[in-house]
Amino acid sequence: MDKIKINIRILGSLKYKLDHDFIKKWTTNYFEIQEIDVLKKLDNSTTVDSLGFYYYSDNQLKDIIGDTSKYQIVVGIINQKLEDDYYERVVNENSVVLSLYETAEIVLKNDYKLEYFIIQEIYYYIALYYRENGSIDIDPFGYTHQDLKNCLFDFNNDKTDIAFSIGKITLCDSCKEDFNGKIVPIDFVDNIRKELKRIKKDKFIRLRDWIKKRPILSLIIGVIIAIIINVFSNYIYDLLKEENIKSYSIDNLKIKTDTVKTKNNAGVNNGNN
Repeated sequence: MDKIKINIRILGSLKYKLDHDFIKKWTTNYFEIQEIDVLKKLDNSTTVDSLGFYYYSDNQLKDIIGDTSKYQIVVGIINQKLEDDYYERVVNENSVVLSLYETAEIVLKNDYKLEYFIIQEIYYYIALYYRENGSIDIDPFGYTHQDLKNCLFDFNNDKTDIAFSIGKITLCDSCKEDFNGKIVPIDFVDNIRKELKRIKKDKFIRLRDWIKKRPILSLIIGVIIAIIINVFSNYIYDLLKEENIKSYSIDNLKIKTDTVKTKNNAGVNNGNN
């Protein structure tokens, strides 16, 4: 089965810089990020909620996204408040808008890259696409569950719930059953689970977290490593010291030998004279 063609469209300034290459080069069996387009000028929002805050409605987002016919899925990324204060909205049959408004800070505070958050959400759209046999123009909340299971289909009614799932996301067993009978690639769910495991913190951050969780063990390991380094350093020092002594002795012997030869040659020359 061919990979799903995806186009990402950056809608205005995102506040935080994204590594476009990191996103485009993500390896997966199921989708391909073909282009990342940037819309530098974003029109002001035209709708206001009951508290007086401006937000972008689905209709306005649809106009901003524009033509999406070239791609199977178009993902708009914006740093603005969306309708009903959700952080993602499906705006037509093949396009969705993901907002980094407030969500970016949640992700970064938990030491994950924003790029990972975006990739994780793309997996959700892909799963939705296969679940609906080639469309995402449905009520996505009809498939989500309010019970948080670290699943792609967790509802995340509160944006802070993102911190609960990022880096641990998977497809729960109940959602896996829902894919039975759908037109999906062979071993789709199992492979998606494997690919999602690659979403993790950087190695240094993971090491730091490991140390925080095991302070006593980390201290013991640190002491052992320090002792090993000290022993090894002393061993190297003794070797170098021994080599220096040998070298010094050989050099001295050579100097003495040369001196004797010089004196003998001088005596011979004097005798000849």
